[in-house]
Order: sequence, then structure tokens, then C-alpha cells
Amino acid sequence: MEPSNPTQLVGERVAQIRKSRGITQDGLAEAMREVGIDFERVVVAKLEKGLRPFVKLDELLALCLVLQISPVDLLVPADMTGETYRITPLVTAAAENAREWVRGESLIYAGLHDPDSPFVSPVGGRDITTFTHWMPEERKRRVLQRWLDMEEKDQWVMEHEDEPHEQWIAEQKQKGTES
Repeated sequence: MEPSNPTQLVGERVAQIRKSRGITQDGLAEAMREVGIDFERVVVAKLEKGLRPFVKLDELLALCLVLQISPVDLLVPADMTGETYRITPLVTAAAENAREWVRGESLIYAGLHDPDSPFVSPVGGRDITTFTHWMPEERKRRVLQRWLDMEEKDQWVMEHEDEPHEQWIAEQKQKGTES
């Protein structure tokens, strides 16, 4: 299945959330105007039907505000588990990875036409410190620990390629109880 265009996905998600909240297209447009975004019902309709090719950042944030949803949940719905998410026309990633990336908790591990791109990292690729440089210290520690755990898992898999990954998970759980 072809990954959804992110703007189209946002439009579908807006329609889903709007309807679940009992808000009309006119009501959503009015709420957007109340927070300073010049929206009309026709703009909402075009966005929801995938006929509007863009969503400006201030519009996206205002949609999240008036629909009472976090930006990550509008951009990459949690129910996309196991699906591929289109980051750009040339970059795709697992939806779970895209959610973590949007939250600032991970790099993107992506399929890309240019493997030398500085914007994505195959597992074991770019220097993680470049990605974490601007992060608050606590998040930086979390992300670096997750990265180190992943690097350790990749090394274990390479050394034990005939063994199931469940054994690595069991070993990690055992390590945790010994600490």
C-alpha cells in the first residue's frame, strides 16, 4: 500500500476528529477564525477531501488547538502501527519511528534514494550527537540511551544471527533486574 501524502492524512484526520467532536465544517472554520486563522467552510472541506495541497504551520497548530489534539497525533496517528509514513516524496519511515521523530525522541530510520543524506540515519549510521545537540538534557539522555540500546541490539543480532531476537529481549530484562 502506498504511504499517504502527509497533508492528505492530516485532512482525513481533521475530518475524523471534527466529526467525533460533533463539530460542523462551519463550526471548525469559525473556531479557527476565533484563534486568528482566516478559514472558511470551503477551506475545511477542501482540506478534508484532500483537495488542498498544503497546510501552513500556523494552521496546523491552530487545528490542533481547536480540535484539542496534540500535533503528533494529528500528523502521525497512533493507529498507524505497522504502516509506512511518507515524510517527503522521497523519504518514508515506519509510522512508529515517525511519531518518535516528531516528538523529538528519535532519528528517522528511513528509506531514501540518497543514502548519503544528512537528514536521515540508517541504523548504525550518523553520529547521534548531531541530532541531540539542541535537545534539553533530560530528553538528550533518554534518546542517547535508546540509541545505545539499539546499537547494542544490532551488534547482538549480527553476532547471533541464527538466534531469535526474543532472546536478546530476555537478556535485557535480566540485566534490568540485576541492576
